[in-house]
Amino acid sequence: MSIVSAPSTCRSQNQVALILGSQQHVTIVYQQGCTHLPALSHFLSKFPNIHVLHHIPTNIMHELKWWSCTLTVPNPSWSLTPLPPLDLDIWVDASTLVGIGILIDNQWAAWSLTPGWSSNGQDIGWAEAVVIELAVVWLASHGFHDGCLNVNCDNTSVIQSFWKVALITHHIMNVYFESLHV
Repeated sequence: MSIVSAPSTCRSQNQVALILGSQQHVTIVYQQGCTHLPALSHFLSKFPNIHVLHHIPTNIMHELKWWSCTLTVPNPSWSLTPLPPLDLDIWVDASTLVGIGILIDNQWAAWSLTPGWSSNGQDIGWAEAVVIELAVVWLASHGFHDGCLNVNCDNTSVIQSFWKVALITHHIMNVYFESLHV
């Protein structure tokens, strides 16, 4: 990626679009890369036409450096075999007044949200994403991995965003889903 080696150079819309298109294609194998696409996609939308040049912002450089490091891993692979279903009864919920909670089979946990939690872009969607992360952490700590599961949640947009993580423009939620996909 020549942008990483020469970041101060201005880039055109076509150059950025080529990089984004390549990265989108590569996410077939590097699925964790989906969370590293929204910033570049958003940056691409800032070009008013093909003649304008822009310097690459710091946040985009951070994402491009991640791609550069990731793509140096030799012999990547991704199994196309479907994961076996994990038959668990998983429920998650968040409430701005009460807090967050998870129920997995017959085990549960709940946490209160601290005063001032809804700042710096953190909203109910963020709280729902955090409770999904806590459910994943619980599952991993109990030895569950490499399986397909259903998570019941009343916030369908958060659940859909988890599976369509490349489309998320909410930076805070994207950070959480990035940690879950790794």
